[in-house]
Amino acid sequence: MTIMYRPMGDLSWKRSPGSRRASLFSAEWKDTLKLLAHEVELLGGEDITIELEVLPGAIRLDALGLKANQSPASPAVVVSFETKHGVLVYRNDALDSPSWSRGEGWRHNVRGIALTLEGQRALERYGASDRGQQYTGYAALPAGSAGIALGGMTRDEALTVLHATADVVDREPHPGMTASWEIERVWKRARSVAHPDRNAGDQAAWDRVAEAARVLGLDS
Repeated sequence: MTIMYRPMGDLSWKRSPGSRRASLFSAEWKDTLKLLAHEVELLGGEDITIELEVLPGAIRLDALGLKANQSPASPAVVVSFETKHGVLVYRNDALDSPSWSRGEGWRHNVRGIALTLEGQRALERYGASDRGQQYTGYAALPAGSAGIALGGMTRDEALTVLHATADVVDREPHPGMTASWEIERVWKRARSVAHPDRNAGDQAAWDRVAEAARVLGLDS
C-alpha cells in the first residue's frame, strides 16, 4: 500500500497551540503506519494521502515522505483515501508530542486517526450502528477538506477516546470473549493510562475517559 505526502491546502481549521494536549501514545512510527495501512485495507482502500503543513519543497520528489531535516509548521494532519464507502477524509490537530524523544506531533495525530478508524470498525463488532453507517459523513466530504473533529462525545467518539487513550492495537476480539468484555477491558486500560497520578496531576485525560464511560454506560 502506498502512502504519499503533500502540502495541506486548507489551514483554516487548525487549532491554536494552547488548545492541543500532550499525546499519551508511545508506539513507534512504523507501528502507526502499519495500523493505518491495516485499517484502510480492511475498508477496501489502497492508496493513502497524508497532508502536512509544509511547503512543496519539503516533500520528496517521489512524494513518499519528507526530505531530511524538514518538519511541518504544526502537528495538524489530514489523512484521506478512497474506499468502498467513497473518499474518506480525516483531520486531526488535537495532539502534540510531549517530547522530541517521542517523535513529532503530527505523527501522534496520524496515530489518533488510525485508532479512530479502528474504533469505527469496532462499531460493526459491537452492533452500535448499521454496517458502514459510521463512515457516511466522512465519505461525503471532498478529499483534503475538513474531516473528523476528534473532540465530541457520541457513542462512536466515546469508543474512539477509550481506544486512543489505551493505545489498543488488538485487531480482532479475543476468542470466546464478548463485545462488552472487550469494551470493559479497553476502558480499564484507558483509566490506568489516564490516571492523574501518572500524568503529573493533569486530570484532562481522566475526565475525558470518565465522560466516554458515561456515554457507553460503564460504571466509573
